[in-house]
Amino acid sequence: MIQFKYCLYTKYIKKGKWKMIKRLNKNFFAAILTFAMAIGMIAPVNVAANDEYLNFDQDSIYAIVSTTTGKALNIKTASWTSPAEADGEYNAKTNKISNSSQFMFINENDGSVTIKYTGINDGQDYYLRTESGQTYVWADTRNEDTTAKYKITKTADNQGIIESMKRTNEYLSIDSKGKLVYTSDRDLAEKFNFVKNPGIISNIAWIENVATGKLVTFADQPDENFSAIKVTGDAGNIGDTEKFKVTFHTNDNGIKNVISFESVSKPGYQIASAKWVDGAVPTIGSYKKVCNCRKPGTGMFEMAEKDFPVDKTASYMIGDKLLDTEAGHRFGVTSILVGTGYGAELHKEQQEKGEKPSYDHYAEDLGQAAQWILERK
Repeated sequence: MIQFKYCLYTKYIKKGKWKMIKRLNKNFFAAILTFAMAIGMIAPVNVAANDEYLNFDQDSIYAIVSTTTGKALNIKTASWTSPAEADGEYNAKTNKISNSSQFMFINENDGSVTIKYTGINDGQDYYLRTESGQTYVWADTRNEDTTAKYKITKTADNQGIIESMKRTNEYLSIDSKGKLVYTSDRDLAEKFNFVKNPGIISNIAWIENVATGKLVTFADQPDENFSAIKVTGDAGNIGDTEKFKVTFHTNDNGIKNVISFESVSKPGYQIASAKWVDGAVPTIGSYKKVCNCRKPGTGMFEMAEKDFPVDKTASYMIGDKLLDTEAGHRFGVTSILVGTGYGAELHKEQQEKGEKPSYDHYAEDLGQAAQWILERK
């Protein structure tokens, strides 16, 4: 622009019209000054750039790692009552995670993604879900809605913030205890690194008797229930019969973070109890197999549904354990926790922690539960 004006001035000077040039020059700079002052009086306007969303390979495994803590999203228990956490192990040097931090991203037609946990193989799919009145949970899908859908905005290569599609302007963050929470302030949203196909830190262990140096072994272990487990394995020759997969779970009594040891040589069989002395008679049994036929699986309900017409809108699941009510929710029926057995203690614990219950109603006993059902009709 300046060079162009300079050429014009040169042309006028050569024609001997200096006075005109001087007048034009004065008017020109006055106009420039006026324009600059006008620009300076205009308040700056923020123009938001279009968000760029991350793309994921649907056939790959990802780790989701907090840029603040260096911890990975992980699952101790896939449950409607267990908040999702970001306190899993991630080794940046070796690029490895624990088995409980493996996730896949499923691309949806509306541009969002669902985040699926791949560390459990029990016939159910577990997704990160946004639940009203609490943090986030890893649980199976009751229906196809926005509670399991997210948009991930790119902040850097393989890095982004996660936005829930259930509520407007809801972004994932992490509290001081490592739990996933939401924030409406985008600037406070946690930035996550998405690590493609990380290595897996082995969760395989063997169990040694301190007194004898012998290992628990499934060598020649029969299939019958309550069969004794030998503690005679050779520590110098460890094979699959002496190896166990170590996992965390919630037991039948609703107690969280219980450690389980599943046999590598006999998949599905776990140690139920043990006295760690030579000649111990701990027990295993087929009732400990991972099976959709056991609560919170819905196999029993599905078998009944094949033989009897079931109106889920008028059906109820009543139980005194969270496994009972969770099974009911998975099947799509209204669930009631009763205070008999473990129910009262579980209900009190959830109230004290401010957790959203995984059941639809709490009753002191079966009589109150029946009365509540009748009043709904």
